[in-house]
Amino acid sequence: QFPSKILVQDEARLNIVNSNITSSNQEIFIWPEGSSRIYIENSVISGPKSCVVVTNGNSEVQIKNSCIDRVTAWVNSK
Repeated sequence: QFPSKILVQDEARLNIVNSNITSSNQEIFIWPEGSSRIYIENSVISGPKSCVVVTNGNSEVQIKNSCIDRVTAWVNSK
């Protein structure tokens, strides 16, 4: 089985606010790259396996009052 993946590319923006994102049997990746930005507030991202935000390529993630397993920042990301 493949993970669920939300890919945000090429200077795109994604806001996740007051939301629940769940998977019944897979891990969830939220992956901004290419100078993209993600804002997560008052949200839960959950599943039976790891739920992860991975920033890459000058991207930025802001997380406030939310539940997620792990955040990893690569290549000049914040």
